[in-house]
Amino acid sequence: MIDTVRIEATTTGSAGSATGTGVSEHVVKGKVLRVDINYHASAPASTDITLAQTNEAVATNIVAKDNSATDASYYPRVQATDNGGTGLTLDGTRKMMEPYVVCDTLTLSVSGSNALTNCVVADVYYET
Repeated sequence: MIDTVRIEATTTGSAGSATGTGVSEHVVKGKVLRVDINYHASAPASTDITLAQTNEAVATNIVAKDNSATDASYYPRVQATDNGGTGLTLDGTRKMMEPYVVCDTLTLSVSGSNALTNCVVADVYYET
């Protein structure tokens, strides 16, 4: 089953250096398939965003985009590994990629922007 969660980040601070975060209302459990990032019409091109699990022991960004205010869709993937941590490949050269598996709330962090309500909105589509 495919489900979605919306995360809205409102920013505060000075123009060009405002920051903010938004956290998903519930725990997301499953494989992240797609993330739609929508910027406020007044967000500057200096806006940086990251989307990550809130309580992950080792920080891994599911989506990270610097210096942009252009709406986009992302299909984030991570390289698959064997049980020893060695990256797997399909033919010795192409990395074997898999969707991010999450079981946590998700945090959308924004920096380098203007003070805006819903500066960045992320719609996360995931398979449960």
